[in-house]
Amino acid sequence: MVRSAGRRDLANFRPADDLVAVVLIRAITGPLFGFSDTWQLVINTGTTIVTFLMVFLIQATQYRDTLALQLKLDELIIAMRPILDLDPAIGLAAAAVDAVAEFARDQLWSC
Repeated sequence: MVRSAGRRDLANFRPADDLVAVVLIRAITGPLFGFSDTWQLVINTGTTIVTFLMVFLIQATQYRDTLALQLKLDELIIAMRPILDLDPAIGLAAAAVDAVAEFARDQLWSC
């Protein structure tokens, strides 16, 4: 799924093409099937399935982008470790609420 999503996101950089394809499919198949209720059901079901798959594509792309960004940030943190060990703000995310509030209070009064 991830590999196919990676290939599809490269090809999906022009949403106008997707819109044109949907309009053409509806314009060609509609008269062939007389715009019947069955035709509408099939077209709407197909549209729903494509929308559902596009959600997975977007999530896979965002996951990959977020992972790449996180790895870059990790590299920066590792490279700056000697400097960061001196910074008292490091580790606040894992600290207790009281410790964070105290740190914020100290920072506000020091400005």
